[in-house]
Amino acid sequence: MNRSTLSESFGEQMKELTAGTIYEIEADEIDCPDIKMDMQESRIRSAMYDLWMCAHAKSLARSMEGERAAHYEDLYEFSYGVTRYDPQHFITKGTDSLALMIIDEKKSFSKRIEKLYKQYALFHSIMDSLDLQSSKLLVRYFIHGEKVDYETLREVLRKNLTKIEKVFTMKEREQEERADREEEEAQAAHGRFPVMVGRVKTFMTDDEYKRHKASQRLQSDDLMDRLGLL
Repeated sequence: MNRSTLSESFGEQMKELTAGTIYEIEADEIDCPDIKMDMQESRIRSAMYDLWMCAHAKSLARSMEGERAAHYEDLYEFSYGVTRYDPQHFITKGTDSLALMIIDEKKSFSKRIEKLYKQYALFHSIMDSLDLQSSKLLVRYFIHGEKVDYETLREVLRKNLTKIEKVFTMKEREQEERADREEEEAQAAHGRFPVMVGRVKTFMTDDEYKRHKASQRLQSDDLMDRLGLL
């Protein structure tokens, strides 16, 4: 199991749920899912997708935990110059870089599992914030996989849509801010600091920043000269 198969299973569930309703997914919606939806229906399906991925995150985390040993074994095979991913492909051994790569990947793998458990906890925190009737219906469908009438499910989601969207929007903003902090910390370790170039944030060392400022001055002087202002 992976995120791709979870997404595919969500699509299959949506086709089954909406079959025979006015919201039925048609063939031309597969590649362009919003083509015949009004804004509210699009928002509801987006919220459903987010809830689906969170509700199944625990299963995905456990699947990854079951694959952890095999994944680490694959990593260690790199250190012998051969990878199981492609038996015909040999890589040059670099003990130090390979060791660091293995350590980083093991940390990253563990972080992905930890993130999945947090997503699962987020689903239940959302359920705890809803009225009992709404949360029971959503848990029945998303956690226990019970069959639910789409119009009924849709109405519960519509009623709680703003609250659900707010949680995911806040979560997304927190993730972006955390990613920005982590990037700044990683760049700082290499002696680089953030600089806004136009509307784009980039990272420079002191020497790179001095060269950047000098280049800006030259461009400014050249413009002023061509305008006859010097």
